[in-house]
Amino acid sequence: MRISNFLNLSYWFSLRPPFMSSQSLLMAQVAILVIFSAGIALKFYARSLRKDPPRARFVRRLGSPVIVFAVVLTIWLFMKYETIYLLGARFWPPMFTLIFGVWAWRLFDRFRRTAPQDNEAMRKAAEFRKYLPK
Repeated sequence: MRISNFLNLSYWFSLRPPFMSSQSLLMAQVAILVIFSAGIALKFYARSLRKDPPRARFVRRLGSPVIVFAVVLTIWLFMKYETIYLLGARFWPPMFTLIFGVWAWRLFDRFRRTAPQDNEAMRKAAEFRKYLPK
């Protein structure tokens, strides 16, 4: 395969791409499994961040798009394997990656904007609780 193919629109939008070799299929399955495992790991890692609720909420919310990304790629790989031409086309994985990137960026941007207020509110609540009777 030549690198110049990546710059050609007919490569990306060909509705009859060649079949995936068994080695490529296995590599794709392993990559999807790693992505799915990373999403599950993020969900569990969020539980260990109980001392920092804003960060725990961000990590927990970031796990969802990672898991959804893995599931959508699994569906795409199935369509590719079954030679359903339109739904197994080459342009879908970059589009899914772009959508995932926008989703993750919006989560990060929201976390970046709201974390200082959340931390300040937590600090004030802890200060208030310090003077309450036990």
